[in-house]
Amino acid sequence: MKKGVALLFFSLLVIGVKAQISGSNFNSKFIEANQLMEEKLWNRASNIWSQLILEDQFNGNVNYKLGYCLLETANRKLESLKYLELAVEAGISKNYDPFDPSEKKAPIDSKYYLSRALHLDYQMEKAIINYTQLLADIPSKHRLAPLAERQIEMCNQAIFQVTNPQNYTISNVGSTINSNYNDYSPVISLNEKTLFFTSRRVRMDSTNINITDDDTGENKEDIYVSYKDQDNEWQSPELLNINTDGHAASISVSPDAQTLYIYFDQGGNGDIYKSQLVGESWTTPEPMGSDINSPAWETHITVSSDEKTLFFISDRENGYGGRDIYQCVKLPTNEWSKALNVGPSVNTPYDEDAVFLSADGKTLYFSSTVIRVWEISISSSLP
Repeated sequence: MKKGVALLFFSLLVIGVKAQISGSNFNSKFIEANQLMEEKLWNRASNIWSQLILEDQFNGNVNYKLGYCLLETANRKLESLKYLELAVEAGISKNYDPFDPSEKKAPIDSKYYLSRALHLDYQMEKAIINYTQLLADIPSKHRLAPLAERQIEMCNQAIFQVTNPQNYTISNVGSTINSNYNDYSPVISLNEKTLFFTSRRVRMDSTNINITDDDTGENKEDIYVSYKDQDNEWQSPELLNINTDGHAASISVSPDAQTLYIYFDQGGNGDIYKSQLVGESWTTPEPMGSDINSPAWETHITVSSDEKTLFFISDRENGYGGRDIYQCVKLPTNEWSKALNVGPSVNTPYDEDAVFLSADGKTLYFSSTVIRVWEISISSSLP
């Protein structure tokens, strides 16, 4: 073999080996990111898809998966738009295989999620056009059809709300309460002097600095309390003594601020607990009685001022769809009754959440993904 031919053969061999190694690395990362998606670890999966984008910038499938993961995160949703646009531009695969690393095109789902990203970016008119095109491309009984129709309704409502703004003023509660970390889920006593809230901040003693969420890398949730002083100013928040190495979030408080209702994460299926103030310390949280907690996901609770009625949120089976509102009443034995779904006059096929009962016990407020603003009279609407 001549020297020049030998060098050419060797060079081609090296290139081929490098290509095999690169392809193998791509495939292993692809499989790992898919597994993280199965576990709903969206941020961690996004990081790997971002690496694969660098290797194949116009891969429609990788752009779709990255866009989808970002759309599922809590605080990176708007980043999804450019990747979902690239995914749709790459074309739709008629025989899409989500587990095939060689798949270069996106599924039909990419058009749906692109429309959602456009909606979140306040491009509602464009989102409606995309949803309408999607409906034209799929059979009427396709699983995405009712979802797209529902999203069109929501886009139209969003357009109406934006063009008819209400006269509300929203002001930041200030740096005494808020931190550089995520602070949320505030609940306040009836006299508005005690505020409980959930925070991802690092504790003053740094004992939680390495207690982080597997997906986001943030510190796990802790509950804090702040009191107003004589000048009606919030004092520096105090860490409650009931926090653990897991997630704990404030979801409701009794009118006298002596009983705190808490959401504890139980491996992805949250439950509702309560703790009581004894002296200056909070008792060890105990799960709510009866069948309030279940293998399903319970998120919020509100208890009447006389502590004889409560409402809570659950996505347990045999509801009206998604998360529903349930009711319990206090029995003569001082125990809670079995939970009763409040019925279709309130619950819908969509999600209801964040339930709150007024101090006089006559009005129930809650959020819903149905297109209405909810405020109902207890006496006329509930069983």
